[in-house]
Amino acid sequence: MERQSTPFEKFSLIDIPADELVGRILTTARFGEQVHVIPINPHVFLRTVDDAGYEKIVAGTQYAITDGIGISMASRAFGRPLTYRITGTDLMIKLVAAAERDRLPIFLVGATNGTADECAQKLSQQFPDLRIAGIFEPPTVSSIEEFPEFEIVEAINATRAEIVFVALGVPKQEEFIARNREKINARILMGVGASLDFLSGKKPRAPLLMRTIGLEWLFRLLHEPIRLGSRYLLGIPRFIWHIATMRFGRL
Repeated sequence: MERQSTPFEKFSLIDIPADELVGRILTTARFGEQVHVIPINPHVFLRTVDDAGYEKIVAGTQYAITDGIGISMASRAFGRPLTYRITGTDLMIKLVAAAERDRLPIFLVGATNGTADECAQKLSQQFPDLRIAGIFEPPTVSSIEEFPEFEIVEAINATRAEIVFVALGVPKQEEFIARNREKINARILMGVGASLDFLSGKKPRAPLLMRTIGLEWLFRLLHEPIRLGSRYLLGIPRFIWHIATMRFGRL
């Protein structure tokens, strides 16, 4: 198949095994460079198509990773297949395991109704030596101007956390990190979407087989059809159309 420029090259997706990825993230942070990790799936990709500011944030991160199966499949259509895929939740778990091993304090931002606290409890049970420096569940606000960004940054820095997981949803979590990363002292920052919901047990996660073959999105849709219906039922056809027109020209 003819090789041509793919729509994902601007994101410099890192295509290496998960354990090597974790090691590289930790090494980068250890040598003093702050790391922003962004998992890329079709939902994130379409947001970059619609929002130039968000596209700039995603394209500017040094650690964009392939999350969604749609990204992997689309890459093959351009003759430049991406070999490795890891969901944001799975990468978060691997980073938490590394944090326990290396004694790196973590901080959880986001979620609602005590979810972050429950997630912290579950993580402490799974990783007994993990140092959870703190959590911050932002209040529901009507506008971005009311969002307590300064309080969150102060709370993170006060705990001397080294890894911060931000669960504010796309695109808010990446926008929050981009606006505040120079003020945050932590070395590793990652947007994790619904991961706190999954790890706390408040939302069920797809069985391993469905995750392995790339059908976690279908499991989520079946469990939350009202909230996620438009994302998947409208987003997937739009993603396919966008990729097809870029690969084969205007249809």
